[in-house]
Amino acid sequence: MDSFPRCTDHVSDIFLELSADQITHSHTEIMKSRRECLALLVEAYTLPDGNTSENVVAARSALADHYRTLGEEQKAEEVMPSVESPTGDDLPSEQPL
Repeated sequence: MDSFPRCTDHVSDIFLELSADQITHSHTEIMKSRRECLALLVEAYTLPDGNTSENVVAARSALADHYRTLGEEQKAEEVMPSVESPTGDDLPSEQPL
């Protein structure tokens, strides 16, 4: 059994879609929830698919964009190495989100 039921992925995607028009450059509750959903999607997609699947790359890119929107460039850079490396070889064993 998967650690994350597929409905979790689906609900997270729905929340991200519905809250897209509420994106700000401030640390609001919506932005905090969006970060949590994006981090959840990264983890949920990585477990069954590995670091280099399209879903993982898309989720990590969205999470990096989220951090950039908030002016958190260092966090965005921490997320991006796995996106830039086709094999994910430059990833530490546990990537902090």
